[in-house]
Amino acid sequence: MASITFGGWADSEKIEKYKQKLIKLLEEKEIQHSAKFYFHGYNAPYEVVNRKNEILVELEGGVFSLDSD
Repeated sequence: MASITFGGWADSEKIEKYKQKLIKLLEEKEIQHSAKFYFHGYNAPYEVVNRKNEILVELEGGVFSLDSD
């Protein structure tokens, strides 16, 4: 799995924006991924600040690192 994290309220436009960012990062690193993307929102609706969301995608084989080091 690979993921990208973002804060704030998640709507369909923001989810698509970060999905495309994740795809771009994986393509730059030549990491193959499936077409199975998942959205995870971790906060209750009444939590207004410090919201955490993730977009995840399944990878095709192997373990990879996106670290710049």
